[in-house]
Formats: sequence, structure tokens, C-alpha cells
Amino acid sequence: MPYPFSSMDARRLSFCSLMKEVYGDRLKEYYIGVYREDMAGDSRILSFLEDERREDGMQLMEEDFFGKGELAARLFAERRLDATAVVAFNDEFALGMCKAFHSMGLRVPEDISIIGIDGSSARKYMDPLLTSVGLFPEKQGAKCADILLDMLEGKKVKYVSGSPVQLVKGASVRKIR
Repeated sequence: MPYPFSSMDARRLSFCSLMKEVYGDRLKEYYIGVYREDMAGDSRILSFLEDERREDGMQLMEEDFFGKGELAARLFAERRLDATAVVAFNDEFALGMCKAFHSMGLRVPEDISIIGIDGSSARKYMDPLLTSVGLFPEKQGAKCADILLDMLEGKKVKYVSGSPVQLVKGASVRKIR
């Protein structure tokens, strides 16, 4: 993940709540946070300028999810984790991990399975095709617009609403028998 383990990011919170059941107290071992807070003293994180903030707290540049994915794959290999699959923060992060795994001689999905989150069109540029969880941001945006219009018209609205997700099949996840 491109955020520290202590982050309140919704994706990190969801991942941790689901994986806590699997890993229990060992959860932090399997969480690879590619962020200064989680990598104090590791010079490889210094190359990511987006972690720098302006005086007003805004980021200096767009986050390099692909580059952080590459670094996450190296950290995964260094830790010698017994995991056979990776759930990446987003598709771009997953693609960076796949590139780094390939450069290390690891095959996706034969040696390591990987799944992204977003269902972005960039996933089609990977061989094998990246498996992803589609979030359908267009549908989310349309739902937000509908809720906003209802609010402007004085209608009662639900402040929490569900959003459809769907597995977007690819070939980056190995079947386990």
C-alpha cells in the first residue's frame, strides 16, 4: 500500500479488517506500506517526491503508484513471506509489482498471483491480463450526482450508499485446487 499502516484510508482499513481474521497479530508482517512512515531509514523511499508536502499540506506531485508497486514487490521478496498471492492497492500498483516480479524471475501467476483494485483499462497492457476488482467510478460519480441533486431539491437522502463492485477476470491469479 502507498500509505502507512496507521493510515485511516478506506482501502487500508477494509484490507486490515478482512485480513485480521486470517493473519491475526501477524497482520503487520503481511502489510507492505511503501511510505516514509513505514520505511524509516530506507533510502529507496526517498525517490518518491509525492511524499513531500508544500507548506499548505498539498502534495507536490501525483503519486507514483507504479513505482511504489515495483518497490513493494522487492520488499515482498526481501521479507520472504509465505504468501502465494498479493492484493494490490490499485491496478497501477499491481502492474508495478508485476514488472518487478518479472525482473526478479518470478512468474505471474505460476509463482505469485496478483490482483488489483479499480478495473482500469491499463490492466490490459500486462501479460498475463491483470485480474482486478472493478469499482466502476462512473457509476459512483452518477450516484453522487443523484444524491447531490436530491439534497438540492430538499429530499431526504441516505448519506451512506452502496457501490457495485465486480471481479474483472484476467489471468494473473492461479487456480488453487
